[in-house]
Amino acid sequence: MISSEDGRWVVVKELADGSRAVALFNESDRPQRISTTARGVGLPHAAGYRVRDLWKHRSTHTAGEISATVPGHGTVLVRVGPDRGWAQLPPAVDSGVGGVAIAEAGDSARLTAVTANLGRRPVHSVSIALTGPEGWRTKADSVPRARCSGVARSSGPHGGRGFRRAPTPVPTS
Repeated sequence: MISSEDGRWVVVKELADGSRAVALFNESDRPQRISTTARGVGLPHAAGYRVRDLWKHRSTHTAGEISATVPGHGTVLVRVGPDRGWAQLPPAVDSGVGGVAIAEAGDSARLTAVTANLGRRPVHSVSIALTGPEGWRTKADSVPRARCSGVARSSGPHGGRGFRRAPTPVPTS
């Protein structure tokens, strides 16, 4: 075990090829972001790392951060190791929602969606959708915002609307 704090557990096992199996376990009732680093799980320094989600059977790359927003009483299990071909993989992205996610009929709840790019290459588009039970109404109370350097943040429930990374302005001489 690497860490255990506020119901967030990081458990690691070295594999025969030197990569690491990393379990991010959430023992609380609500989603939580759980993070560690390649260095923190004992991997050597590298330009990039392959992150293989063992539940989704999908590979991404990271610059070194290993992170996921894990549902209450849930586990994310990944295999992580240095990889010279990391640039051929899409960047790892962690998306989560903060705020009061439980509301009774007639009450309102405010949620904030946060998306983090953990890789070295840019994320070109992110979309966020919020749905509720049949008969409930969901609506955005703010315009999605995005920062293109590393972490994109978007506030408010977005009712199926997405946002795209704006093109980087090119200076003219």
